[in-house]
Amino acid sequence: MGEQTRLTPALRREVKAVAKIHILSQLPLCAAAAGAYIIPMVLLSMVTAVPINASLQYMAAMFAASFFCQACLLGPIMLGMQYFFVDVARGHGSGMAVVFSPLGQVQELLRGIRMTFCLAFRMMLLSLIPSAVYLGAAYLSSIWLERQGIMDNQTVMLVLCLLVAAYLLMMLPVLAYAVSYQLGYAFLRDDPGIGVWQATAQGSRLLRGQRRASLSFLLSFLPWYVGGLFTCGLTTLFGLIYESVALFILKDRLCAAQDMFIPK
Repeated sequence: MGEQTRLTPALRREVKAVAKIHILSQLPLCAAAAGAYIIPMVLLSMVTAVPINASLQYMAAMFAASFFCQACLLGPIMLGMQYFFVDVARGHGSGMAVVFSPLGQVQELLRGIRMTFCLAFRMMLLSLIPSAVYLGAAYLSSIWLERQGIMDNQTVMLVLCLLVAAYLLMMLPVLAYAVSYQLGYAFLRDDPGIGVWQATAQGSRLLRGQRRASLSFLLSFLPWYVGGLFTCGLTTLFGLIYESVALFILKDRLCAAQDMFIPK
């Protein structure tokens, strides 16, 4: 096993430059692959959306229905889309059939569903402490405001904004782990026999001790996502593709440095 490669700014720039070259060489197919996931996701969100005055039971039912569809339909499509981006990262020309291939194979269909539940469960565990701190702080803040007799909307909104900002800061380490878990899709692509828990664990192991660098890597794509607010989502679409392909190129670089098997 070789020495662990550090995710330096220089390596990050190199990986992103290679990713751009590979994406631009297959840009129409990359956009179609991302659209194959995003369009059903948007339609599902519209169907399962609930009005503000909906009952708690109705909200719970719609949430359950949404998550079930996300796992059983969009999970396998997400798996196929990530398979496609793994191939793009390696300079392979894959067709759109790769994106939908998990829907036609029972093993891969179940794999996509399990991966959705695996990632959701891992993220839920990582979010427990920040969420508990946020809810506790919100509860104590509401009691303090009530005892001080402060009920004007401006002050309440200011306190709420501060709490949300603090919560987002606490969630930054969670995002660093999310980056490493996404690498699990490349391990699934490479090894048909590997399980989703083992794949995500291997992805996390690749970036162990480099969480700050992983977070910097992820945040470097933030302008593409923010730009979607001004470009009708076009830069967000490219950001999704760009981030995935760059991550899988990074995975192969890290594996090569540690003498791990990389398919050609």
